[in-house]
Amino acid sequence: MHVNNEHDLMFCSLVGNQHLFHHDAKANFVLSGFCVAPDAGIKFLKDLQRSPESAACDNTFNTPNMRSGIKKIFKSIGIKKFETLFDMSMRSPEKISKKNKGMNLMMTQLLCMISPGGSSQAIQVMKLLRSDDGAIFKKQAEQCLCHWVQRIKENVKEGSPILLMGKDALTLLNKTAFDSQSGEYKCTMMLGQKNNLPDSLYAYMNRKYSILPVIHASGINYKKNEERWYEKSERRRVHKALLNKFGDHHIDIQAPVLMTGQAT
Repeated sequence: MHVNNEHDLMFCSLVGNQHLFHHDAKANFVLSGFCVAPDAGIKFLKDLQRSPESAACDNTFNTPNMRSGIKKIFKSIGIKKFETLFDMSMRSPEKISKKNKGMNLMMTQLLCMISPGGSSQAIQVMKLLRSDDGAIFKKQAEQCLCHWVQRIKENVKEGSPILLMGKDALTLLNKTAFDSQSGEYKCTMMLGQKNNLPDSLYAYMNRKYSILPVIHASGINYKKNEERWYEKSERRRVHKALLNKFGDHHIDIQAPVLMTGQAT
């Protein structure tokens, strides 16, 4: 499925490792981003010829910039095996057991690929979704958000932490009204609203899980952004939440410190 207006393009690109989880072996930790990047989305389409499941897994955050940034985020919040957690999370289902007390990480995106004029910038995606020209994209994006909720509810234990990367992802959840009373999920984007919605998708999901906003993986690759992130109280709150959830076997007891002048 795809939508386009001869300048902007959106197509179904359900990348993520959700296929590794099921009712007997659920994830207990989620990493979620805003939107599938064009580079990863195009690779996903090419890999569909092999198998949908492999294409979805292999192209999860599939750019060098994103994968290096994710590992920096993991390190910054005290995950002890930050260098291997991403790679370990792409393994086969038999590696994931309901008896496993470790970190079973599910990775997914809020939105399928939306590329305004070839751009991969979230700010341009938000601008498109707010515009009159973005009406056809908005309808599909609302369906993406409903599917995101469904993926998490089917594959993730309630109460699990959800690392949400970037301000745009947080804004999107806070400015999307969510209704599940009819028996079917309904998401309605209201991006023009000045204040956060009381019946937002964020409020609904944060009651059932624990949404923890973090810096975006592409942003942390800039030295100044990384330094500012290490100074933020939000980072320490994420560290504390993960330490309480997984214990010191998986999480450093003290919040990590960024060493000045040290390459990370």
